[in-house]
Amino acid sequence: MRGQSSPSAASDLDLYVIHEAAYQQRLQYFFSGVPAEIFVNPEIQAHTYLDSEQTDGRPRKTCISRPRYLIGSLYEDATDVVDHVPDTARLLANRVVWEALAPSFQFRGLFVPRLKDILARLREIDSDLHALVVAFLHERDARRAVGIAGEIAERVAGVRGFCEWESSPKPIEGAIPAVLPDNET
Repeated sequence: MRGQSSPSAASDLDLYVIHEAAYQQRLQYFFSGVPAEIFVNPEIQAHTYLDSEQTDGRPRKTCISRPRYLIGSLYEDATDVVDHVPDTARLLANRVVWEALAPSFQFRGLFVPRLKDILARLREIDSDLHALVVAFLHERDARRAVGIAGEIAERVAGVRGFCEWESSPKPIEGAIPAVLPDNET
């Protein structure tokens, strides 16, 4: 076990796959109901990540910018701690709602408004989502607030926790060129 992490019913399995090609990739799948994150890297890159984890004191995540993954992961973390550390759960739930705001526009092909205009504009494009966000902002109970954040996560990103996805293979700069998997053009 690394860092301050404690296993729970919602924990996932992290697998590192070391290969000779000069690309990295990340995959997430369920195996017999167990969520697994698979990090595919050449040996030198795997050493770099593991050294970074040791220095930073926490696992390094690649491709975390995917909105569905980030929103789902934050929500899952909030539900993990809501009974034991409600303030942390509330902080995570705040981030779920915050991270869902921009995609609620982007997924519709709209520009994201300035932050001071975002709620007013959200009311114009999706009054039900706006009502959920306002309800979340006014909710004092951490458990209920996390529940509302979950409704927002599901409405915007279609997830409430771990979701299956995979990144495209990404060439590693400075590494010896290699052939990418067949599914890439």
